Parts: sequence; structure tokens; C-alpha cells
Amino acid sequence: MEASHDTFDFGESQWDLILCSYNFMDPWDAKWPATLWRALQPKGIAVWQTSVRRETSQAPLKASALLDNWKQFHLIRFEDLDPGVIDDDWLPSRTNRTIRLVVRKEQ
Repeated sequence: MEASHDTFDFGESQWDLILCSYNFMDPWDAKWPATLWRALQPKGIAVWQTSVRRETSQAPLKASALLDNWKQFHLIRFEDLDPGVIDDDWLPSRTNRTIRLVVRKEQ
């Protein structure tokens, strides 16, 4: 199956693991925690690693705001990494910060 993240039907209580890796899904967007909560089975895990778009002075991307969006989940791991920490061939990670988020649905 091939679908855009905006059109894919994640379903309800059908996934044990959802991996969001370097895609166009914004972890600060409040629709994603709700979507993944609905899609995960109890004890299901969501793993997110992405390069963060450049911040503007009008809309700083604060880690506290991100974690607040995901508060219904049990937080397993969170990392807010400075540019260049991820040493791979994906160039944006060398110039933009990288977010790693691992959460579990407890119910």
C-alpha cells in the first residue's frame, strides 16, 4: 500500500508499532498524537525521529510544547539534538536539530 501520511487511514487499535522517520509529519501538530493514539493497540509504541524545520522568531519550536501535545502517552524517551549530532548521509540532520520521541499507549 502506498499513501501520503495525510490520506493514509491509520485505523483504530490495529498497530503495535508506528515508526515516523524523517517524513513530512510535524510532531508539534496536535493531530498526530490523537491519530496515533487511536491507531495504536494498548501498549503500542510510536517512534519518531525527524529533522526539525528551521525555526522562526514568530514560532519557536519548544520541546515543552511538543511534549505537552504527547502527554496522553507514556514517555519512554525524548531527545532534542543539536544540528550535526546525527552523523549520517541525510544532510538536513547536519544543519537542523533532530527530534527523537518514543512513546507508549498505556491503555
